[in-house]
Formats: sequence, C-alpha cells, structure tokens
Amino acid sequence: MKAKFLIPVFISVVLGYGFSELLIGSYDSRLESIFNDSDGAYFVKYKTYNSKAAMEEDTEALDDFIYIVERDKYHVVLGISKNQTNAENLKAIHKENGNESSIVRRNIFNIEFVNKLVQYDTLMQISNDTKNTLLINQKILQLYQEMETRNDA
Repeated sequence: MKAKFLIPVFISVVLGYGFSELLIGSYDSRLESIFNDSDGAYFVKYKTYNSKAAMEEDTEALDDFIYIVERDKYHVVLGISKNQTNAENLKAIHKENGNESSIVRRNIFNIEFVNKLVQYDTLMQISNDTKNTLLINQKILQLYQEMETRNDA
C-alpha cells in the first residue's frame, strides 16, 4: 500500500524539480543576455584623483568633462560611447588638445541612458567634423550627469 502511494509522489517530485530547473534556467539566461547586450560602454577616462580639490585644480583648463566618485576617488571622464571607434576618435581629439586619456569599459544600468547613447553614437559616427563630434560628446556627458543626478535623488 505504501509503495503505491510513494511511487506517484516520487515521480511528481522529480518532474516538478525538472520543470522548475528548466524554467529558472531559461529565465536566468534571458535576463543575463538583456543586461550583457546593452550595459557596456566605453568611457574616455582622463585621470583619477584622491581629492575633489586636486581634481578641480587640475581640470580648470578642460572644457567638457564629468567626474564619477567611486571608492573615495574622483574619476574624470572626457567622453562616453557605446562604439569603440567613437571612443578612440574622442581619445585622439583630446590627445591633439594635449590631454592624454585611456579608454575603460564600464557597465551602465540605466537603460534609458543607453538607448539615448546609441542614438548619439549614430550621429557621432556620421560626423566628419571635430567640432560636431565634441558638441555631441558634450550632450552625452550632460545627459549622463542628469541621469546620475536623478538616480541619486
């Protein structure tokens, strides 16, 4: 009598476990692909400072930049792009102006900003003029700062 009762219970538990693994595994892989597809961007990084005063003193001559505070350090960013070629172009433009920089890939979790960044990147790709490229970059930096300010509030 117990065997007749235990066999269906055992089969139900095994099937339930199998289906749950299948569903959860499918959900995890889709969630991973959503964030991995759209969250990476190239940041044209100027320098990192230990204090805000040192950063402000050293960046007086820079026209357009933002800074990101992480782990009590101030990271000065000259440009942001989803497209590596655009980031390289921004780096070259800043180098011509005497500002050495590097390109760092960072995650961005604000989907609204990422969508707008893609649109600005398209404009930047078709821009043949350094002035227009810098104007587009200025808008991107302003947008990033606005989004970060909204997220902090």
